[in-house]
Amino acid sequence: MGSHLQTLIGYFAAHPMIALGAVFAASLLEALAVIGTIVPGSSIVFIGGALLGLNALNPWWTVAAAVSGAILGDGISYWLGHHYREHIPTIWPMKNYPGLLNRGQAYFFKHGGKSVFFGRFLAPVRAIVPVVAGMSGMPALPFYVMNSLSAVAWAAIHLIPGALFGASLQLAGAVSSRLVVVLLVLALVLWGAGKLVRIAYRAYQQLRPHIKWLREHTARRLRGKPGLLLRIALLALVITLGLVAGLYVGDLLSADGERYAHHPVAASMPLADWGGGGWRLLPRARSELDGDLEEPFSLQWVGSAAQIGATLSAAGWQHAESWSSKTMLLWLLADTPIQQLPVLPKYDRGRVQKITYVKVLNPRQRLVIRLWPMRYKVETVSGEPPSRLWSGMVTLERLQHPIGMITLARTASDFNAPLPLLEQDLQSQRLSVQRRQRHDTGVLLVR
Repeated sequence: MGSHLQTLIGYFAAHPMIALGAVFAASLLEALAVIGTIVPGSSIVFIGGALLGLNALNPWWTVAAAVSGAILGDGISYWLGHHYREHIPTIWPMKNYPGLLNRGQAYFFKHGGKSVFFGRFLAPVRAIVPVVAGMSGMPALPFYVMNSLSAVAWAAIHLIPGALFGASLQLAGAVSSRLVVVLLVLALVLWGAGKLVRIAYRAYQQLRPHIKWLREHTARRLRGKPGLLLRIALLALVITLGLVAGLYVGDLLSADGERYAHHPVAASMPLADWGGGGWRLLPRARSELDGDLEEPFSLQWVGSAAQIGATLSAAGWQHAESWSSKTMLLWLLADTPIQQLPVLPKYDRGRVQKITYVKVLNPRQRLVIRLWPMRYKVETVSGEPPSRLWSGMVTLERLQHPIGMITLARTASDFNAPLPLLEQDLQSQRLSVQRRQRHDTGVLLVR
């Protein structure tokens, strides 16, 4: 999925005029009389914002396209109303929508000039208020002041959420393609929940008199019957205890799932076999559950987690901040120092990395090591237990700040560039480091 997403981003980055033209046209058409009631301009501008978050469009040109299109659309509608005035109700397509024109006139006469600003955000009158403003003789200067202010606000309301959505897709894509699906499902659930809330509210308004009667009738029936009230209280208590027990059991099941998870039996190989060709038995790249290959594995390391951590710490690396709800909020700030940003978890065949270390190169770049335990152990010294074999990658991450609001860490596509830096650090700790080549990516064998 990551490759398809990158292809889409690359297409729009190579053809930005197509996307910008769509944003401009959608903004213009949504503001035109009558046409704006059927054109999904808001959705198209939201998609333009998503492309902003994905770094596929220039933010200033995108904002300019959305704002100028909205201003021009309202301006054309205003000119039509000002030029044709009393003939508007008899001109197609207005003669086919007399109710729309009546609603626009009623709204304009009630709110005056400020209706030009607020009307843009109200679907029933959005595309007709500028026409009514022109028909009513509203001076051009105050109209275009309100028109311009509302266009800026309208563009921001649609582009900013779209940009955040696009940035979240990019963030999820950097973690695991499965999270993109989770994000989309969550967005769909939230949209559906909003719809259900609105439906429930309308139903409540319609049933409100009946609910009031039922409440009063129930109160009369319960009056003088303490036994019934006691049974209701006991039922509520049982339900509450059931919910609490469910949460507790859920925690137990989660702990049991970790305790009884399948751990494959480790296979041992002599050190010479690993260095000679056994290293090729390990996966060559990180893999999603669906089989899509992601970053190449460029690092194999023999040793315990404690030994690896001690070596990296001595070489100036830091244990990465753990991923939590608190540290996740740091990604929503544009000025978070790079050393405080948590490392995004990545999954290999459903397993998150077990060892994560970072080394800050400068305020905008850092090296990241992610390692997974493999099913192999390597016999390093005769007579001693074999040591765990780990595999993973070292990558270069560069910080980006889409639309100056959040922080993203993009992984550089050159997976060979970080290897000499890591090799130098490891050799300074007197570790054995051998370099092998697999396809177009180097692999460091460390022990």
